[in-house]
Amino acid sequence: LFARSAYREWRALTLPPMGVRRWRIAGTSPDGTRAAIVLDPSAVPSPMLLVDTGNGRPVARLLERATQSSDAAFSPDARFVAAIGMPEEGLAVVEVVTGRVVFRRAIRGSLPCFSPEGRFLSVLTAERRFEVWDVERGELVGAVPAEHPLVARPSTGGTSLVVPDGPRATVSVW
Repeated sequence: LFARSAYREWRALTLPPMGVRRWRIAGTSPDGTRAAIVLDPSAVPSPMLLVDTGNGRPVARLLERATQSSDAAFSPDARFVAAIGMPEEGLAVVEVVTGRVVFRRAIRGSLPCFSPEGRFLSVLTAERRFEVWDVERGELVGAVPAEHPLVARPSTGGTSLVVPDGPRATVSVW
């Protein structure tokens, strides 16, 4: 896989504020052309940006107030990126190529995960349930409770969401 890829690196992000030395990658697109980065994760609030990995330039601002626990995930077809951060901003789903915001929702959560075809997005909320969102419509389509949740994953065909619940030794399939 890596032998077929062209090696690229950028030593400095071409972003304001200049002088940002610390940043963290929250997620990368499947094709490697985009990354969601948190500028200076030690400072709160800190923005999360979608950047072009070829030149380090920003494509879109995903979140204004990201933290160490903010997370991002790209759809398998690299059409969308989902970012989740502080409660004031919550969840943002953005088109990767254009930077257009598809929808925003004021929820606290983590662990965004797209279905294999990129149509649905699951997010673990602070209320300890996995919410499932229709990406293009921006609508909540269901929720799966999880008392002690682990990472939920869609099935390979995208027809089910599998939610393990650790200490109870149960698995919910939605």
